Amino acid sequence: MGVEVEIEVGANAVDTVTGGRGKVTAIDADRMASVRHPNGTTWRTPASNLRPPTVQEELGLKAAEVTFARRYGVWPD
Repeated sequence: MGVEVEIEVGANAVDTVTGGRGKVTAIDADRMASVRHPNGTTWRTPASNLRPPTVQEELGLKAAEVTFARRYGVWPD
C-alpha cells in the first residue's frame, strides 16, 4: 500500500478509525498516541491509526481553535 507517514508530537492528525481530529500531545514507547481536539476532548489511539489532515481538515481544526479561544478566552496550546 502507501508509504507510512511518521506523525510527530505537536502535529495535527486525523484518527483513521474514529475520524477524530486534533493535535498529537504525546506518543509513548508502545506507540500509543494521545490526541486532543481544540474543544478539550482527548483520546488515545495507536500512532499507526493517525494520518496528516487534508487542507480542509486542517482548516476545520484551525477554525475550532479560534472558536474555542473566542468562547473561553484562552488559546489552546
